Amino acid sequence: MSEVEIQFQMYATTVVNYAGWYIDDVYVGPAQGKVINSPVCSVPFEMRGLSEREAAALAEKEASNRARMPENGISRIEMSRSLVQDRILLGYKVWRLLQGQENNESSWILLTDPAIQDTTFIDTGWSNLPDGTYKWAVKSVYSNNVQSEAAFSNTLIKVTYIGTIAGVVRNTSNAPIAGAIVSCGNVTAITNTSGAYSMLVQTGTHTVSVFASGYLPAIQENVVVLTGQTTTVNFVLNESILIFQDGFESYSNFALSFAPWTLIDADQSNTVGIQNVTFPNSGSPMAYIIFVPSATTPPLTGANPHSGIKEAASFASINPPNNDWLISPLLHYPVELKFWARSYTNQYGLERFKVGVSTSGTNPSDFIIISGDNPVEAPVAWTEYTYSLTNYMNSDVYLGIQCVSDDAFIFLVDDVMVRGVTAVDDENIPVLVTELFNNYPNPFNPETTIRYSVKETCPVTIEVYNLKGQLVRTLVNEIKTAGNYSVVWNGRDNNNQPVSSGVYFYKMNTGKYSSTKKMILMK
Repeated sequence: MSEVEIQFQMYATTVVNYAGWYIDDVYVGPAQGKVINSPVCSVPFEMRGLSEREAAALAEKEASNRARMPENGISRIEMSRSLVQDRILLGYKVWRLLQGQENNESSWILLTDPAIQDTTFIDTGWSNLPDGTYKWAVKSVYSNNVQSEAAFSNTLIKVTYIGTIAGVVRNTSNAPIAGAIVSCGNVTAITNTSGAYSMLVQTGTHTVSVFASGYLPAIQENVVVLTGQTTTVNFVLNESILIFQDGFESYSNFALSFAPWTLIDADQSNTVGIQNVTFPNSGSPMAYIIFVPSATTPPLTGANPHSGIKEAASFASINPPNNDWLISPLLHYPVELKFWARSYTNQYGLERFKVGVSTSGTNPSDFIIISGDNPVEAPVAWTEYTYSLTNYMNSDVYLGIQCVSDDAFIFLVDDVMVRGVTAVDDENIPVLVTELFNNYPNPFNPETTIRYSVKETCPVTIEVYNLKGQLVRTLVNEIKTAGNYSVVWNGRDNNNQPVSSGVYFYKMNTGKYSSTKKMILMK
């Protein structure tokens, strides 16, 4: 149960010839799980008045003061009733609380701010709550900042039922893979030296994925986990191939441009130099430079590359912060990015950088940052950084390393390596068969990539259907020549309206070939 529904009703009460209104019969249960069977009363159009407790108290005062009422005067209860009738019902407020905290209102969690008008409310936060016994409180809210007494719901007990997923990750030679990251929703585990892993997850049906450096990722769907039991999920991973590598050794010394890299100096500021050290282009506006520490005057031995004699370097701007981009050539179906980086010194603070991916171009605004919300600090020692590109393994992408340091000195990068899918998926290799491949990622949100190959020129259609067999979206409907292709579905129908979460099917037809596969949109 991922959410609960709170239902409540307004009731009439008559106490010593005085009419009031109060909330009662608050029911909480699974969303769309129950309709209240209590009698329904007709509530006045404006729903003015007090709670039952307030009504009873005022009625008691009326009884005790009736004998003292002036012959032509107005009793205090009638004056109070007049004030009461000026209170207009504005709506309702709902709180969540732990059982036993009914008298400790400061511990309640307000769920409706501002007040709601409906007498039904969905608590969508239920699935994320810790285990415990919960209640919900409802108050009616009137004008002049008046609220009724709280009415409390029945209790609901939150218990997370747990099972285990365990297995071994191996390569195609049956050797264990250590350090593989196995994921199931928000739960992850890392394989040990024997390739084994184990994780506790909630019972239910899951999708389990694995990523290991140097290998293609893998996914297993419809993994059923039962309470207190272990479900075995083993993986055999294929090796990825090296599709791009650069140690910066082939470029001219101290070059400010070095194709196929794209260099962008977004801050457009002159750079700082190194005191008592000279080299070509020192102090020039630059993004990155091919830096050769052994060729400076005198040689700058403290900036030795990770390998070879050259490296890429971003020097601090005179007007910080730095905003320098080192952008790769267009890469086909990447899986993993690795590179080495370091700060030249920590005297002025450590260098900071971000890593981004772009599928549309080399403009810095096109890049999606994949290295985290905060910039990464590079220590003085050479450090290897690895980033999974599995979300882009069916795409052509540019990779960018952005130096964003505020007041540091020199950011150094070396030995960049990108691995991708196996060679059989290379678009330059002749296609031997017409085939529809699994989409990736799956499940997905908000978009997924569908890859397919065509052996010979023919008309191709790829369409998306829902569980009822209704056409949702036509993705491809044209003649294709022989080759490898991919198309992205963004979770929208033919009217460009977003579709709901659920299971969908995508079907490829070429006349001679037809194939249908399943995918899951999970919002």
